[in-house]
Amino acid sequence: MPRGYVIALTVLSAFAGLLVIGIPHLREQRRLSFERQKAEWRQEALDRVKNGDHRVSIMDPDLLPMLAHDADCVANLKELSFSMTEIAPDNARFVSQLKNVQSLYFYDTHGADIVLEHARDLPITKLGFEMDRLSKDSLSKLAEFPDLTDVHFEHVMFPNEVAILESLPERISVHIPHPAANEPGFIERGEPADAPESR
Repeated sequence: MPRGYVIALTVLSAFAGLLVIGIPHLREQRRLSFERQKAEWRQEALDRVKNGDHRVSIMDPDLLPMLAHDADCVANLKELSFSMTEIAPDNARFVSQLKNVQSLYFYDTHGADIVLEHARDLPITKLGFEMDRLSKDSLSKLAEFPDLTDVHFEHVMFPNEVAILESLPERISVHIPHPAANEPGFIERGEPADAPESR
């Protein structure tokens, strides 16, 4: 075999070896960088609340225990917004410790049903939803929030959901700007067989 071919094969083999080792290393470096960025974001959010901000956006559920374990944050926090995240039971339980929270808002959030279970003893006056669905059980149990006066749904609501909400106590003002009956395409498709259920 000519010497040039041997050199080329050696270089190609070395390059392939570098790819096999290098790609996983780069992926791990990206993962670690992302985790560092999330940790920095959590700390910045915590510091803002600790220094007097009354609201916080939860895009990383690991922020919840941090807030719950800081006395200043517990004292200051009044509004929680959940955005594009998934809240597991282990983190949702910390919501019950944020004793001054009066407003909850959910945007594209998985686990809202679990959060609501842990928020029932808080002085919640306002709830807002812009997401997929709440379970029938969660919709019915909105009546168990003793201070609740205002609920707003920014996503399409089906007739069986609206019927549940119409049975809530009169003290709760329910805003449904997008009933399925008024939304093109939803009437033709019909109500999902499992609606309303949580994803």
